[in-house]
Amino acid sequence: MTGHLVLSTLHTKSAADTLDRIINMGLKPYILASALDTIIAQRLVRRLCPHCKREKEKTPADVALLESMMKDT
Repeated sequence: MTGHLVLSTLHTKSAADTLDRIINMGLKPYILASALDTIIAQRLVRRLCPHCKREKEKTPADVALLESMMKDT
């Protein structure tokens, strides 16, 4: 929220449990309200079935998108 890079983890079983966990840690409600975007954007790593997964060729549009995303980091 402040532009600082913070490397940390928050161990919960789901994104919904994150709210309860942060409240129990004593975070002020006004800070929690502004951090909801990050909580909502949380993605859990999905595992693909070894029988269903298949490789896909990247299109030039895919490559351009990935390159533009990597430029920001």
